[in-house]
Amino acid sequence: MHKLVEIFAHNNQTQAIIVRRDFNKPGINFFTPNDYSQQLAYMSHPSGKEIQPHIHKKVHREVHFTQETLFIRKGKLQVDFYSEQQEFLESRILQDGDVILLI
Repeated sequence: MHKLVEIFAHNNQTQAIIVRRDFNKPGINFFTPNDYSQQLAYMSHPSGKEIQPHIHKKVHREVHFTQETLFIRKGKLQVDFYSEQQEFLESRILQDGDVILLI
């Protein structure tokens, strides 16, 4: 069985965050730190819950790499991870409903 949330890192650098389809925790759960240019969160509220209107403050960020989020709607996807020297590290299989943030 897979971890419901996996942080894939190499040389102490996060390369990806994987959230499996079976993740289910009430409330708002952020998987990314505040300094990431893209945020990944899971929300689960009871029916009728209203989220108060709010704004997102302007934050200046210096982005060095494009982050990409994939939601696997149907099927399977094998993700291969490589080092900066293009050496193969490991693979992960994603399935229907899984989400990955490639950092």
